[in-house]
Amino acid sequence: MKTIIDKSNRFPCLVSAFFLIAISLARAEPVTILNETFEGAPAIEWQHEWGKFANCTERAHGGKQSLQCTVENQYGMSVHYVDVPVKPGATYTLSAWVFIPQQDKDCFPQLQLCKNKWTPVAHASPSTHDEWEELRCEWTNTENLKTIRIALHNSPWREGLEGAMYFWDDVSMSEVEGSPAKSGATEEHSAMPERMDAKLAGSGAPVAASLATRGTNPDVLTGLEVKPAGGMKVTVTAGKAHVLGREVDVPETTLEIAPPTIMQITDEAAKLTDEVPESFHKGTALQHCVGFGATLPCLEPSSIVIKEKPGQGGLIYEQGKDWRADQTWGRVGRIPEGRIKAGQTVYIDYRTRPLRVDTIGISPAGKISVNQGDSQKVCPTISPADYGSLALCHIFLDYGCQEITEKAVYPIGEPFPQPDAAVLNDQRALVAKTRAKLEQGKDVTIVAWGDSVTAGGDASRQELRFCEAFAHALRFKYPQARIKLINAGRGGWNSSRSLPLFEDDVLKYKPDLVTMEFVNDMGLPEQTLRKNWFEAIDRVRAIGGESIIVTPHFVLPMWMNFTGIEAVETRPNVEALRKIAGEKKVAVADASKRWEHLAIEGVPYLVHLRNGINHPDDFGHALFTEELMRLF
Repeated sequence: MKTIIDKSNRFPCLVSAFFLIAISLARAEPVTILNETFEGAPAIEWQHEWGKFANCTERAHGGKQSLQCTVENQYGMSVHYVDVPVKPGATYTLSAWVFIPQQDKDCFPQLQLCKNKWTPVAHASPSTHDEWEELRCEWTNTENLKTIRIALHNSPWREGLEGAMYFWDDVSMSEVEGSPAKSGATEEHSAMPERMDAKLAGSGAPVAASLATRGTNPDVLTGLEVKPAGGMKVTVTAGKAHVLGREVDVPETTLEIAPPTIMQITDEAAKLTDEVPESFHKGTALQHCVGFGATLPCLEPSSIVIKEKPGQGGLIYEQGKDWRADQTWGRVGRIPEGRIKAGQTVYIDYRTRPLRVDTIGISPAGKISVNQGDSQKVCPTISPADYGSLALCHIFLDYGCQEITEKAVYPIGEPFPQPDAAVLNDQRALVAKTRAKLEQGKDVTIVAWGDSVTAGGDASRQELRFCEAFAHALRFKYPQARIKLINAGRGGWNSSRSLPLFEDDVLKYKPDLVTMEFVNDMGLPEQTLRKNWFEAIDRVRAIGGESIIVTPHFVLPMWMNFTGIEAVETRPNVEALRKIAGEKKVAVADASKRWEHLAIEGVPYLVHLRNGINHPDDFGHALFTEELMRLF
């Protein structure tokens, strides 16, 4: 593989290998900054994940070789990519030639520019087989990003495509300089295709802490505020409350909250990968940091010790010289130049920190006490108050909690309010045809279109997945109707990847109703979001079907841009979905509002993420079901 920069220059380092020094800042002519011909030995560090790749002489567009990508079976993926530096305000045009041979298993190559690893900002897809076709996409760096990812890969993902292949050649990229954006737009977290699922993100600005996002206990008459009192202590101010129907006086009380339990892991045997540890999916996982399909941010930082043999004797390897780690996500890897050999078993000591939710209660005699919850890596059970006592407040101990702050205090407030009757009737009118068929006892076909949450992640049983629970609830309410559910959810997909298969996954079933849920769309540009959802809604409507937009649940706080106490919904694409529903006159099952309200109810939403990152537990799935059933 040979990279030609500006047709003549070749530099030793990656950055200079891509980018030429502009002759003039005022220059408006495009400058070729990349021309990859896949000829000869590699000159740049392309990365590859999933599937296989190889330089191939079977066919080529320009020279004698091309890049052959062969997809793997589980996801139908083969990804060739590289990150390159970009300039604020500059416009980039990426082009590549692709060849898809006629074969038993089809594939869906796509040329992409992605920010923050895997959030697409521009893409192009082929339309022909058995001939070379040029793909071209353009992007302007209005967000002042520092890097962009060039990705040659199969999209959307689909199972069972092992062995399908396609070919890339003559990848080029040009740059036209421009003016940096005036607003300091922040980079989003990505919606990257990962082995367990896609990351999720909101693109709003960080939200500052605000006590307005907490509730007020309806049984409190006066006082009884729960305030941090330093260290692991809280003070409950004096006041009055209704307990068992009686008005009870409560004196001011200071409580000591037990510190979180620390678990020491010793001599965990592991063989370290050479992969650079990153986030919850790359590197060797520390097993006691693994939740459901991914590691969790439960590692106590700087607690890792990697040894040659178990016990206290023997060589202790050095971080930065022999091994490296993502201390947030509990992932480690060997440094090839270090003393840990490839395939060698090492022994690891480290400490983990769980989650916990305690409950402060008031007895009928006015005594305040705290009941300690159980400690778990994910989804800790919220401890109840003593029998006959009033549950006043929850105290949430996040990973590594060393001090009780306002962020940890969750007064138990009012339940989620019932929607306005007029608004609800208007929403129900948008699924009138489906409602009528149910009421008349007719056949009704429902397709659930979405990502891994629609597919069921991480409900404990199939019948508790929100789609299946929705269908079951409809069967219970309309026992004469014959309801057929097709679950078209695919883990790691977003609407961009799913639309090319919309006919196969959705329309061929001639659905009466399609539910649409894509938490993975939160990282898409709004223009792309609108285009995708408008198209999907229009195609369902064209065959006489009705649609329901399902807004997404909350995900990992850092991806919600929360900086303190959980606040209102931060992701602009959630509001964009509501606007799409209004413009297209389709119903909304607003699950996002339910998750937003949990803090007011006294529930830290993080305890309902089954994998600790982006998949709801059974309770979370039930919130989706409840919002869908409001329409019926």
